[in-house]
Amino acid sequence: MFFQRMVEVDIELQENTEDKEPRLYELGYHLLPTLSEEEIPQEVGNIKDGIEKHSGAIVSDQMPRVMSLAYSMSKIVDQKRKYFDTAFFGWVKFHMSPKSLLEFDKELKHNKHILRFILVKTVRDKLPSAKKMTFLKSKQATDRVTKEQKVRKLGKQLSEEELDKTIEELIVE
Repeated sequence: MFFQRMVEVDIELQENTEDKEPRLYELGYHLLPTLSEEEIPQEVGNIKDGIEKHSGAIVSDQMPRVMSLAYSMSKIVDQKRKYFDTAFFGWVKFHMSPKSLLEFDKELKHNKHILRFILVKTVRDKLPSAKKMTFLKSKQATDRVTKEQKVRKLGKQLSEEELDKTIEELIVE
C-alpha cells in the first residue's frame, strides 16, 4: 500500500512538470544517527542549498532533533546493511516548481546521510485563533456550587417569616 502511494505521488509529479507556477512543499527527513553534532548543521545546509539550487524558496524549517523510531529502519552504508532505531528528524517548507522538484527528489534519493524522507504538497498554515480554555471543575466543587445555588434560590423565594417557621419546624422534629 505504501509503495503504491509513492508510485501515485511520483506519477502525479511527472504529469505536472509542465506547470511553471511554484507550489508549496514540505520535506520531512530522517538523518542517520551516526552523524556527529557538528555534521548535522552541515547536512541541513546541504539540503537547503539543494532547494535554492533548484530555484526554491524556503518558507520555514526545523532543525533536526534526535527521536526514537517506531520500528528499525535499514540502510546500506559502506556496502553493508545497517539497522537504526533512532534518527535525527527535521523538516523544511519551501516553494518550488514541480519540474525542479523532480530533480531535487532524485538528489535526495542519492544522499547517503538521509535514512528516509518524504516530500508532500502542502498548504500555508493558518495561525490558530486564540481560544479560551475551559477546564472541567472537580465533581465536589460542582456539587458544592449547585447546593449553594439551590439554597440561595430557596432563600430568595421564602420570606423571613416563612424561613423562621421552617427552621422552628426542623428544630422541633
